[in-house]
Amino acid sequence: MRRVGHLPRAEIVSNLAPMPVLLCPLKCLRTHISLSSYETENGITAQEEGSIKNRGQQDEASIVQGVFSYTSPEGYPIKLTYIADENGFRAEGAHLPTAPPIPEAILRSLEYNRAHPEEDDQISSIGGLPNRGVIPNRRF
Repeated sequence: MRRVGHLPRAEIVSNLAPMPVLLCPLKCLRTHISLSSYETENGITAQEEGSIKNRGQQDEASIVQGVFSYTSPEGYPIKLTYIADENGFRAEGAHLPTAPPIPEAILRSLEYNRAHPEEDDQISSIGGLPNRGVIPNRRF
């Protein structure tokens, strides 16, 4: 049996009691919009709305958007909002990691490349391939 922390996984699962759901309305409206939400005894809440965009057309797409919140095991409040549509799934929340800023040297390099597109068009004398700064027959 795989161990998680100092307890076997089965023991952890067996110690979890079902969480009572306090509120769970579900509505399906004639406009083809579904609404659902729930709240559990331990403070987990969720709300979701779904609909069909461009119903009956070639570009028909499902759209689902919602939010859920809970308290992390460390005691931090977690809130996540999301939307899923023809452009994919996108989530936002203060707890989600973000990409680091692009270093200044890289930003300058990108700007230089944008300002000098003619350098991308130069053809090297070897094989007629674009010169990408590669020096032929160089050993490292």
